Amino acid sequence: MSKHSSVLKVLAFIFLLGVIAIFGNFNNDKAFGIISDFLAIMTGFTITALSIIATSKFSSELYGIEDEKDNYKLCYIHLFQSLKTHL
Repeated sequence: MSKHSSVLKVLAFIFLLGVIAIFGNFNNDKAFGIISDFLAIMTGFTITALSIIATSKFSSELYGIEDEKDNYKLCYIHLFQSLKTHL
């Protein structure tokens, strides 16, 4: 539950900053262009990185390896579960 509340707090903060920037009549025409360019570039890099990881040989081999303790689970499921518990 705390993860959801922290995400909502961050989204509310970003929304509040947007409202202040839009209705505050600040001279920020340049800033919006720079921020939108940065977000577009970062989105492109993220999509490219995820597609490279998803199509890599290592990632495809994870689907074929079974977990040592439980033969019904694949290795990548065990990795995701251990990552989820540590976060």
